[in-house]
Amino acid sequence: ARSDILVFVHGYDSSSNVWRNKGIFSYLQSQAWQDAGNLRYHPNGVIYQQAPELKPYRMVTVDLPSAAPIPVQANLLALYVSHLQKQDPNQAFSIIGHSVGGVVARLTSIQHPALNIKRLITIASPHMGTGMAEAAELLAKTPISILAPIVDADIINHSEILLDQLRREEPGSFLFWLNRQKHPQINYISIIRSNGSFMNRDYYVPSINQDLRAVPGIPRARVITLPSIGKHALQHRDAYLIAQIVNQSVD
Repeated sequence: ARSDILVFVHGYDSSSNVWRNKGIFSYLQSQAWQDAGNLRYHPNGVIYQQAPELKPYRMVTVDLPSAAPIPVQANLLALYVSHLQKQDPNQAFSIIGHSVGGVVARLTSIQHPALNIKRLITIASPHMGTGMAEAAELLAKTPISILAPIVDADIINHSEILLDQLRREEPGSFLFWLNRQKHPQINYISIIRSNGSFMNRDYYVPSINQDLRAVPGIPRARVITLPSIGKHALQHRDAYLIAQIVNQSVD
């Protein structure tokens, strides 16, 4: 039996560990998917810390420089997927991206059509941008930004280009350009957080901005809505949905 390799892409100010720490991998392992390890970059090339025995139903994480511009992250993700594809040229990939990771994965699929990406699942991703990025970008340009290291928010001072790329879509913006590129004919699924109650809504990315159906360059997308119990962060129910989506395509 063959199945897609699942590639999990973290978001801003995060790392590959988030998928394991939030219980996403433990649930998928209960559904017969194998944790096949993590890919990270070293000046000498890609380092793939993989499981000793690779079975069909595999899932891997990647480490990206989460404060870097989206094209930088997308090219590195392409390098990781290419590394996996060389090991098994006939293998297809499902990319699962949380938050900014979903936008990064989308650009990867557009700019690297030779990669055998079959499906893109995005979770709470700012496809139409977010006002929070604009606020953070403005903060980084003010004198108050010198206080960022004190409150453990120094990453904002290293993210100006990325934050500008994530501002709400308008003519001339990065997302305006990206959303009008011709997207490949693959399966698109966006898991979005509903507005929910005042206390539980996603304050980082409004639900309407997470909807892949709003992207002009995508021919068709499927949307699944979850109440924002975990707000913007990953939650256990994301694992249940991911399992349902990917298990539909097994064999």
